[in-house]
Amino acid sequence: MQHEGDFSFIIDFKKGSGNPRRVFDAASALIDAFQSLDRAVLPTLDGKIETSLVLEDVASGSLRVRLANALRSVDEDALKSGDWKRLAGGFVNGVRLRAIRYLDKEDDAQARLGEFKKEIVIDAVHTDVRHLPDYPPLHDGRLIAALDKLQRAKAELEVGDGLVVEIGKSEYTVDLKETWLPSETLKTVPAQPIEKENILELVLTVRRPDMLKDTMWQFMHGKSNVSAAMKDEPWLDEYHARKIPIYPGDALLCTVRVVYSYDEKGELIDQRTEVIKVHNVIPGSIQDDLPL
Repeated sequence: MQHEGDFSFIIDFKKGSGNPRRVFDAASALIDAFQSLDRAVLPTLDGKIETSLVLEDVASGSLRVRLANALRSVDEDALKSGDWKRLAGGFVNGVRLRAIRYLDKEDDAQARLGEFKKEIVIDAVHTDVRHLPDYPPLHDGRLIAALDKLQRAKAELEVGDGLVVEIGKSEYTVDLKETWLPSETLKTVPAQPIEKENILELVLTVRRPDMLKDTMWQFMHGKSNVSAAMKDEPWLDEYHARKIPIYPGDALLCTVRVVYSYDEKGELIDQRTEVIKVHNVIPGSIQDDLPL
């Protein structure tokens, strides 16, 4: 696996003071916290991307830890060709820096969390690593649990210690006095499974229509296969009445709802796609006299 998105953190500890184990405990806790944060936000980029942190270097003096992401996707064909690993590595690095900055201030935590989550989704969209624009929203519970881990890692250090995060050319000094826990400050996150949805305008190429009114339509969007339920009943009735012909290669301009279901741990457990409105049939380039 290629390693992407290198970043470092530096623990500037007060020498000859306190329990020396605290420095290594803090370093270990920070590595675990950053990995939890990566796993909380990467499903927004693509649910099939897997990540683990790899230790690149440790320097003495102050304790400097350099880490990299080992990224892989179980379905690389669904991602756009190009430097998707570099883009994903840059994405998680940006989230780490936003998270550290967010945690350095408890005031207006609830409102700022909403802005933080919006910025993460915007960053995911800007990577453009997928053919589909349906970048799912974040699950609050998993994100807040990762933020709690970062705060607990900071709390391992003592007065007189320092922590600096380096990402690319950016360097940020962390406020170690701010160790408030988001799980205690923010509104309670529901423990029950939740659903979130995106509404999209898409052009979907028809692979296989539903001829029996009880199965899913099969589409292509770029290189991605899309299985969707057809919920536009008036249009569907006209299609089955043979008033709307669809030929091989034709596409539908439609409004699509993508619904994501998460369990109480924040794991994506289901995703379903529904065509809620067909606006137009777009003729394809394939010439065939027989409709589908």
